[in-house]
Amino acid sequence: MQRPIKIVHLTDLHFGPQHQFQDASNGVQHQRSLLQMLVDDVQSLRVEPDLLIISGDFVSFGQESEFHKANDFLVQLVNAWNLSKSDVLLCPGNHDVTWTTNAAEPSHGNFRTFASLFYKCVPSEIELRACRIGDVYAICLDSNLVESEENGGQGFVGLRQLAHAKSKVLTEATDSAIKLLVLHHHLLPVNWCDEVPSEGNHNSATLDTATILAWAQEIGFNAVLHGHQHESFISTFHRVDRLGGPLAVIGGPSAGGKDLPPQGRNGYQILTVDAESIAIDVRLLDTSSQFVSVKEVSFIVKPSGTFASTAFPGTLDVAESSELEVLIQIKSVAEKVADVVGRSFGPVGGLRGVADLNRAQHMKDGVGIVESLSAENSVQQRVIETFITLARDATDRSGNGRKTAMLIAAKAVTEAVPLIQQGASRSELCGGIELAIEQIVLGIRNLSQDAKSRDQTKAIAMTASNGDSRMSSILVEAIEKAGGNGLVRFVESQSVSDVEFDLKVQEHPTFPVREIPKWFSEKNESGKLTTPLFFVTLERSISRNVLVRLLEYAGTTKRPIIIATPEIESLTAEFCGANGSKGTVVAIPLHMGGYGEKMHDLLRDLAVLTGANEFSSELGSRAAESVQTFLGEASSAVLSNFSLTIEGGASKDKRMLSRVKALQREAEYEVTNYGRENMEERRARLIGRIVNLDIGGVSNAERALNYSLVQDAFASVRQAMLEGFVPGGGVALACATKSAVMPSLTHDQARGWDCFANATSCPYEILSREKGGLLQNPIDPTSQVVGSVKLAADTAIRLLRTVSFEVGAKVKDRSSANGKTNE
Repeated sequence: MQRPIKIVHLTDLHFGPQHQFQDASNGVQHQRSLLQMLVDDVQSLRVEPDLLIISGDFVSFGQESEFHKANDFLVQLVNAWNLSKSDVLLCPGNHDVTWTTNAAEPSHGNFRTFASLFYKCVPSEIELRACRIGDVYAICLDSNLVESEENGGQGFVGLRQLAHAKSKVLTEATDSAIKLLVLHHHLLPVNWCDEVPSEGNHNSATLDTATILAWAQEIGFNAVLHGHQHESFISTFHRVDRLGGPLAVIGGPSAGGKDLPPQGRNGYQILTVDAESIAIDVRLLDTSSQFVSVKEVSFIVKPSGTFASTAFPGTLDVAESSELEVLIQIKSVAEKVADVVGRSFGPVGGLRGVADLNRAQHMKDGVGIVESLSAENSVQQRVIETFITLARDATDRSGNGRKTAMLIAAKAVTEAVPLIQQGASRSELCGGIELAIEQIVLGIRNLSQDAKSRDQTKAIAMTASNGDSRMSSILVEAIEKAGGNGLVRFVESQSVSDVEFDLKVQEHPTFPVREIPKWFSEKNESGKLTTPLFFVTLERSISRNVLVRLLEYAGTTKRPIIIATPEIESLTAEFCGANGSKGTVVAIPLHMGGYGEKMHDLLRDLAVLTGANEFSSELGSRAAESVQTFLGEASSAVLSNFSLTIEGGASKDKRMLSRVKALQREAEYEVTNYGRENMEERRARLIGRIVNLDIGGVSNAERALNYSLVQDAFASVRQAMLEGFVPGGGVALACATKSAVMPSLTHDQARGWDCFANATSCPYEILSREKGGLLQNPIDPTSQVVGSVKLAADTAIRLLRTVSFEVGAKVKDRSSANGKTNE
């Protein structure tokens, strides 16, 4: 994470009769509006919010008029803080739904209308709304599924929603992301009363709390944000019989409601999130109607010195962790990792890895190799997870080098643990590793050369693909055909065949479409249009007046017109179909491919490519009367196979350059591989060409193996072309280590240096003693080698500094050979 992320958390605004401030419709408690007070307070703190989270109860009774006030407040707040709508997360509360007599059917209609108008999306896209800011990922759950007049205030999420959310989180969030779960109802007890309440008075609860918390812990969430009880509440939750945890549970005070607990005050929270902690500043109103900080809490999410614990069957409870026991468990796992990775290392070892582990992707998949290991206790499980994280980080940073990083880290830990057991200083051993890595990285960079020739590019691909000449040749050909601004896209074949690789080049920009009108396909078998016009809008509804003017202009100019929209309404289909069938005007409505924001991105790119201006009804009647000024054009277009291919789009140079630069910036800040690939594909569609490499095989295993190898080889080639290359096969590591000059060190620092230096020589030693292990003239990308050795050092240091795990963990008793336990 490059910088801390600032999050403003609001909840329980209650616009309408229950609102507390000047903009209330029923009485005035404070003479200034909530909006003004929030903006002034944040400005006085010199905080620039990155994300706004509102966890429900925007209104008092779910009425449309109340949501109008909430919308006005929200739009002004977003503008004041210079946020985009994608930086805002809206979660419904029990007061935002219309309660019915049937507990199974609460109405979300007014909230969904309010949220969909704010986000400018269809109501279905409001569910499980999520956002990513830097390395922070947040997602909303709807806890209002059983609201009713009889059962008011009770929260419920349900297994179906949790299953959908799990799929979404695993797809969208990176492993290293700080994950925040947002819902309205509280998950831990928040009491308002100290005495027995009157009959019929009850404190609402979330009915499936235990399920939600266990699910969140196992998925890897770091914190839960909620509202509902109008009171600041900060605690932690940790189930020791489940993976993951602990969780921070953070309840916010009511920002604008009148109904407060005894001595309660309105307020809000500012969260500061970095790679290791979540800091919460709770700000409440004082007697002078100013927000002041009443408490600040910091929650450590990724401690370097402790591991969260997990219970395992047949293990022994211990009151506290033994440093010696933890070291024994860490060394045991490191030895296993070094063994299994070493046996699957390099061209020959890779094939052995497939046979041993019976999973084809393990040939180059360091994550899969370590996941195959089984843990005997909670400490071993956490050490395995540390190595899995190392492998995934290697993929995210450089696309490859997973096994090299794991092998070096495991060997360094294996050598260093006995030294600690003999009394060596942990901090000085780790200090020696830190000094060694600085010199080794410097040596690697001194060996780096620029990749200029085709032979060098092919050699890099050969190294990464374990010496497969056919694979490396086709990959180099794909890169050459794509050119500097193009994109190579890999597609895993859907069927088994004897054709391993099939190269297809998209010479012209191609956009996915959902549906091509049947009348057009019947009248135009080739699907080709000459000098078409393009009308692009992000709105789902096009007025009759606009449609008439579009068709009149197309008829006057005698040119076909493509109307690209997120959805084809019946009026548009009828207008275009009637004229198209008669042959009077060729007007083709196109429902663009993709969903949600991705569909909008496609429409925006189409507008840029053709020189069209996005049309919006908000521009007024004057825009509708001069609708021809919004049109773009192209030399030709082809509609076939659910795609639109454009040749000679009339894009404007400045606008195209601006869009391409924006996509490049977004790709740099994107935290997921999927997001980066999407940005690169959009850029290539606008200014380059896209090369599709279809990857097959004679069996499912071979096809999966080819796909994995090609991805690794391409990542290596791309890194080498950007940042240069070094001798491969562990040669660069060995040479850089040998040339590293050890400064003046303490005895234990020198021993730490030696441990890591010995570990860096392992890749070359394994490959050189294996027949066929070293390829001829192997080459590795500089950034990949540097990234691998740095990650290895970081992981080794983290493990060597681990001295304990949480009280209540369980460790297998190693003192009894017959399986009996003792204390």
